[in-house]
Amino acid sequence: MILSSIGLLAQGIYMIFNIKIFKNIISFSEAIEVVGKIAFILGGAYPMISVINKLFYKVLQRIGNKVRTNAFSVTGILANLANNILVFKSFKEMDYRGKIINSSLTVSVAFVFGGQLAFISGIEPSMITAFIVSKLSGGALSFFISLYILKIQEN
Repeated sequence: MILSSIGLLAQGIYMIFNIKIFKNIISFSEAIEVVGKIAFILGGAYPMISVINKLFYKVLQRIGNKVRTNAFSVTGILANLANNILVFKSFKEMDYRGKIINSSLTVSVAFVFGGQLAFISGIEPSMITAFIVSKLSGGALSFFISLYILKIQEN
């Protein structure tokens, strides 16, 4: 709360008086552009996940059977790519394995095609490829580590 208040105060001073309190502060219009991109991407993410779940339920269930989890858990894995809030909202429908897998992904792969991608595209577009590759690599690693840990737990 304090840090965000300091940021808002610094942005307000820069916007009104054109005095930079922080060396690398961006203009208000650039900040609003970044927030707008994030809102636009996330605004499409929620309905997209709902449509994917409805249209591809049987496919998601087959994928879930391969990793021994339910379709809601597979949808959660896809939702993590946009925003992990979607995942936590559907936790009650997930089985135990799905909760473990999705929890591991909420750190590593979350937001790769959501708000963080919008932020990167607004601040440093040349880093988009590196961002996506690193997030997906981390996500794959956490996915397989969580499967390994679940296998150890079962034995």
